[in-house]
Amino acid sequence: FTTLLSLIPQTYTAQFASYKTEGDVYFNAKIIGISSPTENPAIEVTFGSKDASFLHPTLPSKITDATFYGVFSNGVKRNTATSYIALENIRFVFDNKLIQGGFLFRNFEQPYIAFDATGSVDVSSLLAFYPIADIKSAKGQLDFDIDFKGALADLKKREGHSRIEASGELQLNNLSIQPAKVSVSLNNLSGNFLFTKNDVAINNFSAKIGKTDLAVSGMLRNVFGIVLLDNSRMLADIKVASSFLDVEELLAFQPDEQEPEVSDVVE
Repeated sequence: FTTLLSLIPQTYTAQFASYKTEGDVYFNAKIIGISSPTENPAIEVTFGSKDASFLHPTLPSKITDATFYGVFSNGVKRNTATSYIALENIRFVFDNKLIQGGFLFRNFEQPYIAFDATGSVDVSSLLAFYPIADIKSAKGQLDFDIDFKGALADLKKREGHSRIEASGELQLNNLSIQPAKVSVSLNNLSGNFLFTKNDVAINNFSAKIGKTDLAVSGMLRNVFGIVLLDNSRMLADIKVASSFLDVEELLAFQPDEQEPEVSDVVE
């Protein structure tokens, strides 16, 4: 697994460096040509797994029954611009639930990414496998069927958003999240999110934030820009309804460390 990660720029893989593999994992490399200051050899690496497990030595959850086929090549021009890594027929079991999909990372200088993923995941098990510093605990289920294709550069500018291709949906089922740095918890998060190109339609989303209840519908634009890039912007066209709004609790989620100055409760 460490060898596989070494094929991808460290910017995208550093957080996975401590994970290990168990089971049948294969790796074959073919290098043909001359290596010199002006010439690179042709490189092709095939790899994969059958019924393998992926785990972190200090964490309880793990991926089992993992099967996939992968290939890395430095392409026709034998440089980073024509290099790619592809994972096909990915199938694995996580917390007794089947997840499957595929992944392509092409052009290491101006990255293009394509992936698809289908399955369900229990959020508490996901955090046990991949902890997130800002989340103390969470529970609930995510169901997903998502397909994405696009260049990362197109996510940075509005004229490129039309070239992003995304489809599918994400279903939240009664999620509860306790942030690590905020005492107010998020409960009963449920709703459906439909992906179209680089936008997401919010349908029947509801949540309880402390004592505040929210019902949300509308559209989020440039969602994948937020997910895949730093310092990206997302546009929102949404409608929010609430029968009880505690402003002080909501201000606890503001990004700075200032104490909230508003203590009014709107009912």
